[in-house]
Amino acid sequence: MPRRKWAVRAVAASVALAAVFAGVALQPAPTDASWRASDYGSATFTAMTLQQPTITKCSYVTGTLGLAPVATLTWSFPSVSPALTMPSNAVFASTTGTVPATSLNGLATGTGVSTTPSSGAAPSYTTTMTLPLLSGTLSASYTIGIRSALKGWTSPYASAVASSTLAGLNPTCAIR
Repeated sequence: MPRRKWAVRAVAASVALAAVFAGVALQPAPTDASWRASDYGSATFTAMTLQQPTITKCSYVTGTLGLAPVATLTWSFPSVSPALTMPSNAVFASTTGTVPATSLNGLATGTGVSTTPSSGAAPSYTTTMTLPLLSGTLSASYTIGIRSALKGWTSPYASAVASSTLAGLNPTCAIR
């Protein structure tokens, strides 16, 4: 029996030794690929820049005693390709007070925003914003803005400031 155990151990040791030498001898074949190469690529790119719409006319009507203020903007999109159209390429905003156009954020406040195409040689639009009821009874001002939007890109806001004095008197609208 001891001889048999010795023979089994000798065969196992020979197989293990052969496996070690076979593993060392079997190296992967060389390839042309390398982690370091002298070739490189380069390119330039620019981000899309959308121009802001152009506001050509602004009016502000406060209604009787400033109870129902309405601001109206006449504006046009910049000439770009592809052409910008309503309603998918316009974003409106308004806020109480006179603020920089960069502070405008989100949808217009108030009870309604409606936009219609304007007649004329150049394509333009007239947007009417009904501002919060009773907001014109005291002296009030609003910053109103519109910007172009395309495929997730937006332009800076074009803006105007609509304001009035006590009881909606002396309404003005100034394009900025």
